[in-house]
Amino acid sequence: MRHRVMRSAFAVALAALVIAAPSAMAEDTASASAAQNGKYCSIQLDTAPEGEVSPVAAKACSDVSIDQARAEMHRQYAAKRRAAGDSAAVTYVLMHWYQNVNYNRDQQGAYWEFSGARCDTAGYRINPDDFWRTNLSSIVGNYDCFVARVYNIALDSAADFNVHVDGNGRWLGAYSDNVGRIQIHA
Repeated sequence: MRHRVMRSAFAVALAALVIAAPSAMAEDTASASAAQNGKYCSIQLDTAPEGEVSPVAAKACSDVSIDQARAEMHRQYAAKRRAAGDSAAVTYVLMHWYQNVNYNRDQQGAYWEFSGARCDTAGYRINPDDFWRTNLSSIVGNYDCFVARVYNIALDSAADFNVHVDGNGRWLGAYSDNVGRIQIHA
């Protein structure tokens, strides 16, 4: 009897996993939960055709430090480029996401950074995952990426933020904890 109960419990757990798997696989490529992946993440973005989400070329996370996440992301990206027969491209940190207003200066919070080629007027588009949709409060840009168009979760409203240090990206106002898409550009 005990084995039958254990087998039934296993079957129920396996069925739940099989049912949940397709929705997990459908998650946006630029998405991954900060809680699942670590407090610090470094993501390398590729360019995308006009209007599409920028694909993730490499991503690494750490609960220890952003430096550890960045080093692993660069290792993954270099290996991917070598495997494709490409030389390692120069990348730039384009944008930082902070869980709290004022760039986490007042309290600790999750922190992600995004890298890519130099910014242009097309920029990069990112759809935040479930964690960041409701936890992103400030953004700062780098290397010519100093404007971020931030859309609400419903994607029916957007505002432009100057995301240079001490610009108005230090607090996203009505878009704080309400972010459905970001397009960062020059």
